[in-house]
Amino acid sequence: MSRRNKTTNDRFNQVLGDALCKEMYAERLSYQAEIVKSEEYPELWIIDYMLWAVQRCLLKKEKRFLNALAVECRLFRTMKERI
Repeated sequence: MSRRNKTTNDRFNQVLGDALCKEMYAERLSYQAEIVKSEEYPELWIIDYMLWAVQRCLLKKEKRFLNALAVECRLFRTMKERI
């Protein structure tokens, strides 16, 4: 969402719901999700950043962001060795 600041939570929920409904209709699946603003759950920022760093390492072979986390996190140090 490159336009994060211009997107309202309600609009995002609507767009996400519409997209998921189209994909899930044929499969007769259902879902339940709650979209919340990041400032309401600041503890999720680090998880988002960690996942982004892993994705960047896997897709672009750029390890500097993962390396920065590995200094602080033993878990990521172990993951870094496996990648």
